[in-house]
Amino acid sequence: MIKNNQYIVIGSGPSGVSCATALLKKKNIKVLMLDTGYELEKDLELEAKKLYKIDHSKWPKETFNTKPDLYYKGVPLKKLFGSNFTYQISQPYTYKFKKEIGIRPSFAKGGFSNIWGGAIMPSYKNDILDWPISFKKLKPYYKKVVKLFDITGQKDSLSKYFPTFKNKLTKLNLSEQGEAIYKFLNKNEKKLKKKGFFFGRSRLAFNKKKYGGHKDGCIYCGLCLTGCPKNIIYSSVSTLQNLKKNQNFKYLPGITVTSLKENNSKVLINAFENKSKEKISLSGQKVFVGAGVLQTTSIIANTLKLKEHKFEIKDKSLIYLPLLFKKSFSKIYNQETNTLSQIFFEIMDKKITKKFIHGQLYLYNKLYDREINKYLLPLKLLIPKIIEKLVSRLTVLQIYLHSDYSSKLIFHYNSTKPHEIVLEEIRNNKTDDVVKKILQKIKQNRKITGLYPLIFYKKLATAGHSYHSGGTMPMERIKTKEISTDLLGRPNNLKRIHCIDASILPSIPATTITLTIMANAYRIGSES
Repeated sequence: MIKNNQYIVIGSGPSGVSCATALLKKKNIKVLMLDTGYELEKDLELEAKKLYKIDHSKWPKETFNTKPDLYYKGVPLKKLFGSNFTYQISQPYTYKFKKEIGIRPSFAKGGFSNIWGGAIMPSYKNDILDWPISFKKLKPYYKKVVKLFDITGQKDSLSKYFPTFKNKLTKLNLSEQGEAIYKFLNKNEKKLKKKGFFFGRSRLAFNKKKYGGHKDGCIYCGLCLTGCPKNIIYSSVSTLQNLKKNQNFKYLPGITVTSLKENNSKVLINAFENKSKEKISLSGQKVFVGAGVLQTTSIIANTLKLKEHKFEIKDKSLIYLPLLFKKSFSKIYNQETNTLSQIFFEIMDKKITKKFIHGQLYLYNKLYDREINKYLLPLKLLIPKIIEKLVSRLTVLQIYLHSDYSSKLIFHYNSTKPHEIVLEEIRNNKTDDVVKKILQKIKQNRKITGLYPLIFYKKLATAGHSYHSGGTMPMERIKTKEISTDLLGRPNNLKRIHCIDASILPSIPATTITLTIMANAYRIGSES
């Protein structure tokens, strides 16, 4: 038995570090964070550190030739510097991976924040009216968590519905293509608003310089989607590194939690030590579970000693839509730019849905070449200048739907195999009709957006590919479901065990959910 600690946080992802930050604000509280904590392989880490230290003009040419080797419907599986460590499964868990289901567990230090696109926005107040807590209740906690990182963007038409909660925003240059599109949108802003289109510069979470972000900021090297050598894109690892400076905080990696048991004075934690392959036990006064939707759900199912249960995972549909801008650009192939989303779109049309539809516009980058070559390689060789002009107009809009209009997943839990994750997709009959109406709306308004949709090439991803999933144990003010949590994330009748990640969200808004997860985790840490 390891020495008793007051409060224990399970998981080092965004929810875990947010909750731990809040707990450490309390007097006389010590926090132990348990984590499997897989990290980037040492040789790759050393290479990344070399690039961090030197000017990017001196980087080896092969640095810019990193290409994904795994794809889903033409979309690359995101890795960090070529590593799959974020997807590595820890014993004793097993996951029967199906390529048609996108969601996966992560046992990495920082979880999927290692490879996300940095997009950060609060939920719109009317999109969470089904939650037992209001936007007003979350507002002070949004203000707390945005202090952990810098945010790119500016005050614009999105601000009315989606506050930034920061007075000072970081400026990020748009590419030549992005500048032209943004200028055209601004010119037609009034017309767009009348049609239910709201837009603005993307809101991205960047590491603060004092927490590991490079002093030069973004250097527009174009490697955002394969691994930022300057450590600019926010990861919860940077907050974790800052937490380690607090004498009341301890981080213990190499521990995979499997179940919990509480009594009147403490919580017993059953875990698996990765190095020794042995089962171990720990204890704490309270436990906060932020291990990721799949792992958190499994831990609680084992804790409640369920026999069999079908957990419903709410998800938001993701559509990839290629578009061509109205004008072409010269020398698109060699431009220095960031390859994260540069412009956000929010669509509100109650004839389609009663919730906001979220869009992230990605401009041309080299990862498109694989798909372009599949269709245009012969022409690219015969008429390269004409094809370059065509390609220079290319953008991709990622469109997200609220979970009400999206397919869901079922997590089949069985106590005979308590650590096995088995998922099934359940299609939503509303999705195809909603997608059809959205595409039609975008097509009808192409003249005022300047973006012409290539509807034939659109791709509707199957459930889980947005990686924005949750709701297996939703928060409820008055219990109606067999397994749910109270407003402090406590499942059923448990008193000392709090769930803090997306597993407790009653629904999944179309807009990015990481900021809301962090705010809610901070709230639970503060109020518990």
